[in-house]
Amino acid sequence: MAKKKEQIGNVTVDPNRNTAILPCSCDHIFQDKKYGNGKRLHNKARGKGGTGCQWRCTVCLSVK
Repeated sequence: MAKKKEQIGNVTVDPNRNTAILPCSCDHIFQDKKYGNGKRLHNKARGKGGTGCQWRCTVCLSVK
């Protein structure tokens, strides 16, 4: 059974795809139109040492 997307504060997390919509300061016209101004698609990334969870922006590759 697929899990549903969750809205946690200003973050939308899709547990089925390991993605989240998070604020980012980079520019991308398409993602501004699709997700809202200043919001970007992020992929789940492992934290340093394989622990914790971080998110990597699909546009500028910054880690949050």
